[in-house]
Amino acid sequence: MPEIRFQVPQAYRDLGISYFLHLSPVAEEDLKKHHVRETRRLHPDLLAIDTSDEERELAEAQLAALNSAFLRLRETPVRLDMTLEQILENNPQLKHSEKPQLPRELAMEYFELQEALEEKPGDPETREAIGRFHNQVRIETLDLGRQIENFIASTPIERYGDKELGAPTEAILSLIKLRNRERYLRSLQNDLENKLA
Repeated sequence: MPEIRFQVPQAYRDLGISYFLHLSPVAEEDLKKHHVRETRRLHPDLLAIDTSDEERELAEAQLAALNSAFLRLRETPVRLDMTLEQILENNPQLKHSEKPQLPRELAMEYFELQEALEEKPGDPETREAIGRFHNQVRIETLDLGRQIENFIASTPIERYGDKELGAPTEAILSLIKLRNRERYLRSLQNDLENKLA
């Protein structure tokens, strides 16, 4: 099966840990332990008294990068986005992959609701219909999030040295498609929430 190769995203290098896409409970515990250990090592208040100002500033900068990387790597959507951004940066030919679209029936309902809202902005029935549609989009978005989690857990990632990774092209294209669709639905969800506000 053809493979897509890409560099390890910077956050993993900032944190000084091996790459992972799926955050299993064991990997999460290891991530937390590593963060605590490195925080203790870099924290300016815990440095030796004779540490120079330059060394303290360097430790503060390293600690800031460490904390930022830790927070980003704990969140599946952020971790996935970092990986997909790195994949697209290293494989620009993939940037033209399929754009997300609503299923036809959802798109039709959405446009009809928008028209109804424009015609009767304060109509209680229209607002109620938008609320139901919003709930439908929210459920579909949550379902997509679960699909992405399951897909991530089953996607094989090969390591090529310390800095390069590889994954099956088909799996990467599927992840891009799922994540784009999830982003689109979240954007739609936000738009509907604004209309209901």
